[in-house]
Amino acid sequence: MTIIWTSISAYLIFETVLLFLLLLPLPFDLNVSLARATSRALREGKYFVRFLALFLGYHLADALWSLYKHSTAPDGNANAQNISNYYITKFRTERNCYMTGFSLVVLGLILLVEPLVRENKRKEEKLQENKVK
Repeated sequence: MTIIWTSISAYLIFETVLLFLLLLPLPFDLNVSLARATSRALREGKYFVRFLALFLGYHLADALWSLYKHSTAPDGNANAQNISNYYITKFRTERNCYMTGFSLVVLGLILLVEPLVRENKRKEEKLQENKVK
């Protein structure tokens, strides 16, 4: 894999772990600190998140275009090397397409789940304050 697809793969792993941690029922203090850190990072890095979404969108479009380009199978007169190259290229193109598409979906899920987790933590803090009183 090239450096671009390796970085997209690493980012996909990172954001999948982050989404998993946001949705996991962790101890209250740990969950609050994780939600605050995620909220702060998304707030302060909003231009980076937009750039990242555009970057992933561009590479998704590139992968889809490459998939379209390689959609025709070699004819019956092609040698084994051409057929092998066709299937290798098609596999890599499909992998890149799925990887970038899933990265965009998980980024959208993080942007949707993060405010809900933050609001939930805020309500839990209020509930604990009311129990103390």
